[in-house]
Order: sequence, then C-alpha cells, then structure tokens
Amino acid sequence: MKAVFADTFYWIAITLPSDPWADRVAEVSEALGTAHYVTTDEVLVEFLSHLSSKGERLRGLAVQLVRRILQDEDITVIPQSRE
Repeated sequence: MKAVFADTFYWIAITLPSDPWADRVAEVSEALGTAHYVTTDEVLVEFLSHLSSKGERLRGLAVQLVRRILQDEDITVIPQSRE
C-alpha cells in the first residue's frame, strides 16, 4: 500500500467543495486508490485554525473530521515533538 503525506492543503481541499483545488485533489485521491495517509498534529492544527474562521458549521465539520482522522487505522498522525 502506498504511503501519502496529507498536508493542510489536502485536508482543506477535500473538506471544502468551494476550494479552488477541491476537484483536482479529489481526482488525485481517486487515482491513488487505496493508500495509507500520513499527517502530523501540526497539519491538523493548521486545518482546524483555517476552518475556525469559516463559521460555526464548518468549525464543527472540521472537528468531526479530525476526530475521524485520529481514529482511522489507514491514517497515521505523527505527534508533535521538539525532536
């Protein structure tokens, strides 16, 4: 299985259909097929921060997505560290 790094750009694009990159990111995700995603605590914080300014509904959606990410066995979240 391929390992793919998912950055803030990715999470925003797959969450917001109005994002200018949403269609392209969906195409690339589909082309990848089954993949193991890798992200970081810092990326998730940036994602939450970005969506926090978009209103209550999107804030709630972002929180739900991050909770699912943290529980998904096909996604590795690298914890924040000073090392």
